[in-house]
Amino acid sequence: MSDQPMLVRYGALPKQYQFVTSTADEVLYSGAYGAGKTRALALWAVMRATHPFARVGLFRMRLQDLLNTTLATLLEGDGELPPLLPRGTYHHNQQRRVIRIHNAGQIVYDQLEDIERVASLNLSDAGVEEASETEQEHWEKIGKR
Repeated sequence: MSDQPMLVRYGALPKQYQFVTSTADEVLYSGAYGAGKTRALALWAVMRATHPFARVGLFRMRLQDLLNTTLATLLEGDGELPPLLPRGTYHHNQQRRVIRIHNAGQIVYDQLEDIERVASLNLSDAGVEEASETEQEHWEKIGKR
């Protein structure tokens, strides 16, 4: 599946499209409340995890904050927007914090408060929600994953 139809189907805004399709090693998406940052990060993760054997990491300083934002957008939807992963297209192991997309890769998620646990993961890509909450050490360790 090409990226364009998925982005159109999920109604990506121009800035979200630019963020999601960037090929740069590091990309920052900033903006005011309601600018679609969380949805862009969740869409970015889904697009990368649809490739077989991909292992995409999603992180935030505190796990509960990640569950309330990015994971909710992925699995429940956001306002009137549908979830990015429709029911029946994935298996979610909450204890292991892994979402396995059927016939594709997986998304792993965790908190950055325990950076050593995160630092031991093997990932194909990694995204951070609310990078302003992180410290340089977190950013460096995630970059090595």
